Amino acid sequence: MGLRATVSWLIFASTAFPLVAAEVQFLVEGDPDAPIESNSGVVALEWVPANPDEAEGIEFELEKSETADFSEATVLYRGPDRSTILTGVRAGDYFYRVRTADGGRWSKPIRAEVEYIQRGRLFALLGIGLVVVGLTVAAIVGGHFKSSRESS
Repeated sequence: MGLRATVSWLIFASTAFPLVAAEVQFLVEGDPDAPIESNSGVVALEWVPANPDEAEGIEFELEKSETADFSEATVLYRGPDRSTILTGVRAGDYFYRVRTADGGRWSKPIRAEVEYIQRGRLFALLGIGLVVVGLTVAAIVGGHFKSSRESS
């Protein structure tokens, strides 16, 4: 048939920078070499065929790896969808790439850094919040007793 699918990579692109590599054109938000950063364990990915008119019936394959060379890659998705939201991603660095499922060329990998808040900082913030709540309750209760004594 001779249909050559070209894939564009888009990560919540508002200001996108095109990169051309063989059959694949990428669009990424901000610095194209900067990683996607997540502090919640959620990584959102979206890919768009360069020519939507020829995109009918095209399937994609999305891979994830913990190494940049994809020596131990895992296929996360294979099908016609053009986006995915990965949840519950553990802390660490991950690499993602996409291609047409018919064996097209892989896109340039996108790196994601997933980092959660440090436990020490978490407990410090929780402690500060507890103190603020305690002081607020004490002020309310103290003000109530003071106003009830003044009105008697």
